Amino acid sequence: MILCYGGIALETVIELPYDPIPGVAHIICEERSRLGGGSGHVAEWLASWEVPTRLAGYVLGADPDGDRLVRWLSAYPSLDLRFLERSDTAQTLVSRTVPFADGSRYLLCIGYADVTVTAPRPELLDGVSILEVAFYHRQERGNAAAAEMTRLALAHGIRVTAMDVITGDEVGALAGLDLIINSAASIREQYSNADPFEHARALQARSGGIVIVTNGARETLAIDADGSTYRAQPPTVPITDATGAGDSFRAGMIYGLHQGWHLPECLRWATAVGALQVQRSLIQAPPPGLDQVASLARQIDVHAQ
Repeated sequence: MILCYGGIALETVIELPYDPIPGVAHIICEERSRLGGGSGHVAEWLASWEVPTRLAGYVLGADPDGDRLVRWLSAYPSLDLRFLERSDTAQTLVSRTVPFADGSRYLLCIGYADVTVTAPRPELLDGVSILEVAFYHRQERGNAAAAEMTRLALAHGIRVTAMDVITGDEVGALAGLDLIINSAASIREQYSNADPFEHARALQARSGGIVIVTNGARETLAIDADGSTYRAQPPTVPITDATGAGDSFRAGMIYGLHQGWHLPECLRWATAVGALQVQRSLIQAPPPGLDQVASLARQIDVHAQ
């Protein structure tokens, strides 16, 4: 069982006839809604591959947006929603995405700083072998809950995969984390002059686990627990929207670890998943299946540095 603990939201995609121009009124062609939030994305991919997965974290409101998310998530039989909380006093979080023609986007998030989170407790970890968490810049409440969930998992001997651990202070201690995935953009957001790859090497020396840096369409760097270094080049694909690319990459890595694969094979699979994510429809639809991921993964070049 994989526990995905963290972001769950409704994402609204706003389609414009052209890229936004400052000072110009824009006519919205269409608004489409789909599942959002980092842990929601990871859980969706894993559950679509029939991996036993549990989802908890951000509390949904007892509102129409929460109803839609529950309906979409309930379509996956292998997804355990017993700990997915709803509350009359909470409002389902909504993010709004404005995609650009080149695949980049504005991502606008409302209410994330004051999010209500399901309290970390040992019963969430019953039967769990891997915990998935993420840490977000300037989101103290969500990060505190993720850090406590990490502490509980490590105390129970459960493997932990974490996204956007930039300083190490987010989790209190790096030792014991099996996998850290950072984006180069997130590193530069907090350390404008940092070399993302040198940053990754420093984190790996402290954590002793796998550390990966993704970099959009450029090469991904991965450092194994033994210090071996690998690089993977994402394939050139038509991009619909880059939202969720990092989350889907994380899902691919977790799938590989769950299967017992070595790092190069995990990296090849995760790179393929990320490439498929950026091509997905702007509306809510199931992710590509295992056969489609495997076909693309065979084309990914992963090489030791």
